[in-house]
Amino acid sequence: MGFTGEDITELSDRLIDGLMAWGDGAAIAGRVAEHRKAGADHVAVMLVNQGDPRESWGTLARALLETGEAR
Repeated sequence: MGFTGEDITELSDRLIDGLMAWGDGAAIAGRVAEHRKAGADHVAVMLVNQGDPRESWGTLARALLETGEAR
């Protein structure tokens, strides 16, 4: 996948950015859209945060609906 041993050992920003979508709802919806444009027909989303999961899922769901990525 193009990551170096150092990327993996050091958990580099490049590795994290390549493997995880993070940020606000719009940023995550944008990453989902990138995967779909690249040909993915299924994109799994799992929240990893310390906030209220109901609020986080609601925020993400609204962002996915606004971008048309909720299917």
